[in-house]
Amino acid sequence: MENDYIKTELQKFNVADAVIAKMSAEYLPLKVKGLDDKEGLRKVHDARMVIKSKRVEVEKKRKELKASSLAFGLAVDGEAKRITRLLLPIETYLENEESIVEKEKERLLLEAEQKEKEIIEKQKRAEEERIALIKKELDAERERQAEVARKQSEAEEKIKAEQKKIEDEKRLIAETKLKEEQEKKRLTDLEKAKQEAAEKARIETENRIKREAEEKEARERLVELEKLQAEREAELEAKRKEALKPDKEKLLNFAKTIDTLEIPKVSNSEIAKIIGNVRVNLGRISHYLISEANKL
Repeated sequence: MENDYIKTELQKFNVADAVIAKMSAEYLPLKVKGLDDKEGLRKVHDARMVIKSKRVEVEKKRKELKASSLAFGLAVDGEAKRITRLLLPIETYLENEESIVEKEKERLLLEAEQKEKEIIEKQKRAEEERIALIKKELDAERERQAEVARKQSEAEEKIKAEQKKIEDEKRLIAETKLKEEQEKKRLTDLEKAKQEAAEKARIETENRIKREAEEKEARERLVELEKLQAEREAELEAKRKEALKPDKEKLLNFAKTIDTLEIPKVSNSEIAKIIGNVRVNLGRISHYLISEANKL
């Protein structure tokens, strides 16, 4: 009779296994497809609220029925736990589905932060490579100018040698004046030598003009490269100062805050001396903050 009573009372839970099985079949296939799946999120949330309400209903009924007797309470607890065990997996599943949106938001946020760090690092490396390339071009230009100077020196030595050769030929012609044919040949050779020397001098002059033009162009290129480097360094310095502006403003505001601190007035001379020292030190701190901020 008692068992029949308990069975009758347990039926008051009014949550049949078939109903739970139906909810399980209906709710467990629910999915939240992503951040924009508002309809899926709504269905999962509504389903979880239904399951939660059933679980809360069971808990309330358990407490109500258990109050009559210990045996009945144990039976109620057992049934409640059994039903709860059936409901909790569904609720847990629905809670997990509902949390997919938040987890996806966190993942996308971390991914965006990582991409931003990679972009900044890539820009930094590219800037360093560009500066290194400019320095390399400057070094190459200096080496080329040194080579031009060396070739110019060699050309000058060659001209001196040619001039010495011409002088030797003149001296040889003067020594071979003994015979008329030799004199004619000497004059012919001398004229030919003069023409060759004039042609060489012309060629050397053209080469010198060309070389001077190349040296001028090289100097202008070097000046342009140095100007570009100076402009880039100035740009980097400006960016650095711009980046420091917020913190610099904070330092200056902090100094202003110190300057506007209200110093208490006291009548005791010893305490007044302490406050005087504090006022001096605060002034020094404010001056130090402003001085250091202006150096940035």
